[in-house]
Amino acid sequence: MMDKGIFRRSFFRAVLPSLALLFLSVAAGNGADPSAVLSAAGWEEHTPGRWNSLPERKVEAAPNRISGEFVLPPGSGVSWEKKGSWTPGSGPPLSIEFSCDATNPSSKDYKEFGTRFPVSVTAVFGKESQEITWRRRFLDFFRKVWNGFPPGGIRLVYAWGSNVPVGSMYRTGEEETVFILAGEEEKGKNVSSKRNLREDFMAAYGRYPKGPVTAIVVSAERPSKEKGKLSGRVAVTLPPGP
Repeated sequence: MMDKGIFRRSFFRAVLPSLALLFLSVAAGNGADPSAVLSAAGWEEHTPGRWNSLPERKVEAAPNRISGEFVLPPGSGVSWEKKGSWTPGSGPPLSIEFSCDATNPSSKDYKEFGTRFPVSVTAVFGKESQEITWRRRFLDFFRKVWNGFPPGGIRLVYAWGSNVPVGSMYRTGEEETVFILAGEEEKGKNVSSKRNLREDFMAAYGRYPKGPVTAIVVSAERPSKEKGKLSGRVAVTLPPGP
């Protein structure tokens, strides 16, 4: 029969990590440091773009899910990134739910490095690539130095657009495809979508991916050229990991 002391120690070792994550998730909505909440669940926080500042925000995070609310004044933005390895199409889809009360008219939604989506979710296939000439990659490197380096590989971006019709699928660059899920007419509404990343990759590139999804990036941004604040929320549930 197991000693009661050993049982208690085993029980707390098994349960305490989950309780800690739960505590941090609840605390996030009550003024806790978002970076501590995210780090405990394996997420990283960044600012999209080179010149943005972090906005007022609340976040709840778990290893397979993130949800947040934000108020973005002009010139601010936030990105939450989870790195890992997910086999696309092998289980439940990527689940996205988001809303916002404004768009970014200054966003160049069709232009690589010019997009400034109010809310977006990006699936990164870090081991995939397109055949691009060395000259193009050389020029792109200097553009990235100025605009910021996106995650390497092929990216599928699910976005709340500003100037592009809802339902559009298009490439901003050889290695980035955008799917517009909402826009001006959906302001203030709750929009949800479940995405089969394997099939979306096929639709975008005419072949199935050979490698896994290596990162999920959740972003919200308000360019400095815009007037007034943008408020919104986003919730993302990830596909199961390996």
